[in-house]
Order: sequence, then structure tokens, then C-alpha cells
Amino acid sequence: VRFIGPGGAVAVRGRAMGDTGEGGGGASSGEARAPPTSDAGVSGGMEADPVVAGPAPEGGGDGGAGGGAGEGEADEGDPPPPITRADVEACDISRWYPDFRRVAIRTKLLHPLPAGFVAYLHQDGLMLPAHSDASGVALSPADPRHAPVRSGVEVDSDYDDDDSDDAEVAVAAAPAGGAAGGGGDDVDDAGSDDSDGVPAFPELDRSIHEAIAALGGAAFPKLNWSSAQDASWVSGSVRCTTPGEVYLLLKASDLIGYDLDQAFDKCEDAEGGVAPAALCLALRKWCNLFPAQEWRCFVKGGKLIAMCQRNCRQFFDFLPAQADEVCERLCAFFDASVRGKFPLSDYVFDVYETRERRTWLLDFNVYGGDTDTLLFSWRELEELAAGEDDAGAEGEGEGGGVTLPGDVEVRVVESESGILFKRHAHHALPEDIFDLSNPAAIERAVEAMRNLDGAAVDGAGA
Repeated sequence: VRFIGPGGAVAVRGRAMGDTGEGGGGASSGEARAPPTSDAGVSGGMEADPVVAGPAPEGGGDGGAGGGAGEGEADEGDPPPPITRADVEACDISRWYPDFRRVAIRTKLLHPLPAGFVAYLHQDGLMLPAHSDASGVALSPADPRHAPVRSGVEVDSDYDDDDSDDAEVAVAAAPAGGAAGGGGDDVDDAGSDDSDGVPAFPELDRSIHEAIAALGGAAFPKLNWSSAQDASWVSGSVRCTTPGEVYLLLKASDLIGYDLDQAFDKCEDAEGGVAPAALCLALRKWCNLFPAQEWRCFVKGGKLIAMCQRNCRQFFDFLPAQADEVCERLCAFFDASVRGKFPLSDYVFDVYETRERRTWLLDFNVYGGDTDTLLFSWRELEELAAGEDDAGAEGEGEGGGVTLPGDVEVRVVESESGILFKRHAHHALPEDIFDLSNPAAIERAVEAMRNLDGAAVDGAGA
């Protein structure tokens, strides 16, 4: 186990390979998406502080290509491995969730999203769809289309889903035309305009309402890969209890633009700006996740080679002492629930371990592209994989296909100085507010106002 300490100092215990990371906290390509999740990052608190809640991260991605927007950008000196369109598509939640639903955060999939709604997501502005009586759903006072967005949220407990074996994958919606969608029912909702020209999606309204109710009354949304974690500023949370809150987060998010047009931009066999064949809205059960219990795991050639804490923006003083035990449990989870079941041989996955030591799968990300390596560099991961191959060739048959904790590199932040910065923090606020922290931007705004005033005076004089 390696612990990243002050100034990048490394304490080594057990089997260690590769060299140290760079700087405080090791080389990294940025801050995770969320989530993860990714599924996105996660807003959360320590286990001792259950007052703060957060969604399952998106990786990726949480959460992050494959992991979704919000992942780190690769360092020019540490290029990521190449990825293909098939790699990214395998990490689409509508593809992998049906096969892993028994060990994953409970999710309802609505797909494919109607073309009218996809066009609405592409439009500028924060105009929300009109509520339609045709949906058959009464407009809740909590819906932002009915009243101002709430400033507070109710907190749920640590994730423990007794209904996790629910075989239902998608919410029943009205019969649909359009493309088939990866194992779930279609949502037929071309959209209609009310008398003011505001779009309305009554069928989607009803499907979202039913999905949230089936998930216990609260959920957080993501598309195929990315969550709207960057839009929490608009209502103070990404927790949704109504369709209007879902629409508001999706429209206020920059990161979901990744799913709309950029999902395959980093693929060596696909052109940039290509949209996925069908967009999916995934509503995931809202639960209280403690960031110290989130882990990112790296798989190369079908072997688990490394893992690290997923939230590297915080130091948890109890985590270094628990790293060995966590590694053992996650290795067992990988062998029992993931290994050989995911279609790729190289990939990254995020998990969450509850206080009862039960492990839940959060998201899958591609091994490469924009996926954040956190406390590792791609070069280090490739060296670890090469060492595993050499060890496997020398001791063929040892372990009987069981992942040995001693063969897995584990890293955690060991001190406050090892914390990684949040590279995509600028996505968490509207651009105008973010610019207020930049003196040069303020000066430019003042100068622009002076020019406007001067032009107005000249126009009046003429």
C-alpha cells in the first residue's frame, strides 16, 4: 500500500511497483466527475457528519469519455491509452446497468429520450417545459415550475437498498415509436407547445414522476455517461423529487453537453461531434454517501491492478489504517461481481462501501480518454500492469484466478498537503459569478459599461 504524504513523499508497505507520484498527492489528470457520479462527483460528508447528503458519483464519469464530463484532462507528458467507440458505449449506463443491477445503486432508465426533448436540451437558456394536464400528474408545490426553487433538502441515510434485486430496469411509459433502447421501455413524447410557445413533454413528465416515486421519492439524474453535478448551484442540491427539478438541473448543466455531442471525441475510430444513437435519462436512488467510502478501481487485461480513494479533495485521518482491509474486501467484490462480466478487458469502475461493509457498484469508465486517474498517472498504471504480466508469467496458475490484495496497488491521501485541487471547479457556478473572482474580468466589465454609456450619450447628442 502506498500513502501519498507531504510534498509527494511516499510510504510503502507490502508489494509496491513503479515510482512516486509528482508533487503533493501524486500525478493526476484532474478531479473526478462525477462523479462520479460519475456517475458524477459526490457532494457529501464524513460518516460522522450525516447532515450532508450527496448522490452516487458519475464517473465519471459520476463522474467521467465513458465516465462522462467533469473528468480530468490528460497531461501532455502522461498521455492516456487510446480508446474506441465500443469502449465508450460499453460504459453507457443503459448498457451495463441491466447486467449489474443486483450490485448497483438502484436506477430507473428512461430511453430513448424523445427527439423533441433532446432538441430542447440543446437550446440555450433556462426556460423550463410547461406543465401539461395531459401528463395526468398534478404539479407539486416543490416543482420549480410551481414555486421558487427550494433552498433546503431532506437527508436520507447511508445507502442500504433492500429492493436492490428489483428486476425492473425501465419505467413503463406510453407506447412509443422511435428507436429501440437498450432493454428499457420507450418514451414517446415528441413535445408540444402551449399557447406561449413553451415546449411541454407530458409523457416524459409522467415517466419521471413514476420513476422518482418508485425510487422512494427522491433521485438524482444523469444521462448515458454524465450527471448534472455542476448545476447544484441552481437549487443547492442535485436531489430531485419532481420532474421540474430534473429539467432544471439538466438545462443548467454544462457537463451533460458531453453526452449530447462529445461522447466520442477522444475515440481513435470515431469523428468528433457525433451524438450517441439514443440518449437515456437515468434516475438513480438518492442516498447519503460518505466520500471516504468511495473508491476508484483500475482494471487492465481483466486484472485488478490498482485502486485509490475517489474523493481526493479531502484528507480522512482514519483511512490509511483501513486501506489494507478495504483492499481485501474490494478484491473479493471484484472477483465475485465484476470480473469476467463486463465486456471490456481494460476499464475503470467506482464503488461505494457502506458502514455495514457491503459494496455497491457506482459506475464504469473507460481506461483512457478523459477518465481521471486521481492518485496515479497513466504511466504508473501501465507499469503496474506490465509488472502484473511479468509476475503472472513467472507464477502461472498461482491464486487460481483469485485477485490477491498483495498484487493490487492501493493509494490514499495521507495528509492535508496531499489533497488534490478541483480542476473543474469553474463548472460549479454561473460564468458571471465565477468572473467576479477575477479582477481582470471585473475591470473588463466596468470598461464595457463605460463604453456603453459613452455610446448612449453620443447617440443622444446626434
